[in-house]
Amino acid sequence: MKEGIDRIKALCLLLIALYLEDRDGAFSPRSLARASGLTDRQIRSYISHWRELGLVSGNYGIYRLTPTALKLLRELGKKAQERSERLLKERGS
Repeated sequence: MKEGIDRIKALCLLLIALYLEDRDGAFSPRSLARASGLTDRQIRSYISHWRELGLVSGNYGIYRLTPTALKLLRELGKKAQERSERLLKERGS
């Protein structure tokens, strides 16, 4: 169960990073930590993992999401929209 929660947390952090990048042009570990409530150390751990997966690029504390990450978030958004529309139909709303 913890692994699933960690994945959800990572996706939420990617969404926050997307917001920060859209607003500021990039994001830093400090800005992501402030926005998420996690520590800089925790955020740096996520960023390190995301770099290994090819989801972020950058260095010296300035990062951007890669096209791979942007496509992943777009697909997740489409799936979430489809599921929410299906549930709304089922519930008659």
